[in-house]
Amino acid sequence: MAEIEEKIIGPGPLLAAARKKAKRSIDDIANLLNLAPNLIEELETDQYNDDIPDAFLRGYLRTYARAVALDEEQIVTLYSQLRGTSSVTNYYVPSNDIQPVKTQIGSHMLWFKILSYAVVVAILVLGWFAYTTNDKQVQELPEASQTKAAQTPTASVTTSGVAKQQSPQQQPQKQQPVAEAEVEQSFEIADSSNAELEFKFNDDCWVQVSDNNKEILAVGLKSSGRRFSVSGVPPIKIVLGKPRAVTILYNNKPVDLTPYPGSQTARFTLGDTGAINQDTVDQ
Repeated sequence: MAEIEEKIIGPGPLLAAARKKAKRSIDDIANLLNLAPNLIEELETDQYNDDIPDAFLRGYLRTYARAVALDEEQIVTLYSQLRGTSSVTNYYVPSNDIQPVKTQIGSHMLWFKILSYAVVVAILVLGWFAYTTNDKQVQELPEASQTKAAQTPTASVTTSGVAKQQSPQQQPQKQQPVAEAEVEQSFEIADSSNAELEFKFNDDCWVQVSDNNKEILAVGLKSSGRRFSVSGVPPIKIVLGKPRAVTILYNNKPVDLTPYPGSQTARFTLGDTGAINQDTVDQ
């Protein structure tokens, strides 16, 4: 006797049935969730776009289930069974706990900052020592000239005058710019630190942020009204489920997200200046 293989039913039919029961069209749900209508059709027919990350699809399904009063966990479980994947618990970076995110960057950055500050302090001390030493030499030169003038009045007057004209102008001006240049260069090294990013959400949105060291700085579904900050080594890679639901500040400067449609996934990279180097939009 032939065995009958049981067909696994995905969450799509349940979502479609609940939508029809609520007397809502696909466009109504798309506008409510701020998603494209074709994406709603894919969710209802269990035809998932492989270009969309699995975490994003789970978030869309949860949001859709909530909109039509279905059990979110049941919908995600059916999706996992259909796709052959295990459920993934959503996690996020707390908005008020920025320090744990920074510690993920690695202790080497902390040592780099400490070394940079030590170099700056050392250069400042050396510059101050060189300046005070030269100033002391300038003060001693007139005293020596006056002593010599008492012994040889005619010749020493000319020599003392030359010493008074040359020493104060030549010696400090040669040493002080060198110290200033070294200090300025050291401050440039100290300023080449991590990039600071601040995220504000006016609607629910999936987000993933990683830095040049491939450290995941933030990932998960962020709810409307959320706000958090992260720090990482640029360039910073960002993936947004709904770009229009997010406001980003890069080193306290706003990032222009207007080129990205609000209902489509956007991927882009922010460089050292905060400018978008490349962008990708999922249709």
